[in-house]
Amino acid sequence: MVEIRPATLADVIHICETMWERGRTELTYLGIPPEEWLSQWKTRIKGSNAVAFGSHAILGCDWVNTGVCDTSFQASTSFESPKVGLAVTKAMRRAIPELMRERDVVESNTYSLCVVPEAEKWFRLLGLTEDTNFKGPRCGPFLLRRFFRSV
Repeated sequence: MVEIRPATLADVIHICETMWERGRTELTYLGIPPEEWLSQWKTRIKGSNAVAFGSHAILGCDWVNTGVCDTSFQASTSFESPKVGLAVTKAMRRAIPELMRERDVVESNTYSLCVVPEAEKWFRLLGLTEDTNFKGPRCGPFLLRRFFRSV
């Protein structure tokens, strides 16, 4: 069982220090340096808009407008362990609708470069749907894609 709790600065620093390679690759192509990434997570923590899944992953939201948020996710290398990744994915799939209800979110958006082929499948496992009409910018060899969940 994966513990889900409000994220702390220590959680974010741990993820930053142990971030899996696909996360580092995506942030590089998005042009987000570590200092900016850390600042964004500090803002999410301060607003109580970030949760930790054990020491393996963090999930946060940034409000777009009333009822709509953009989510951010990042994981540690420990997430790549088969049993850990599966357990975190299951916990996250259960937690997302609950977190949306608690915060009166009607639409949650996730934007990703999908730097590895498994990323698209993982978003589907979380209950997200790709917006095939979204035309995001090209970031290096990748195209920014939008995945969403509505209630």
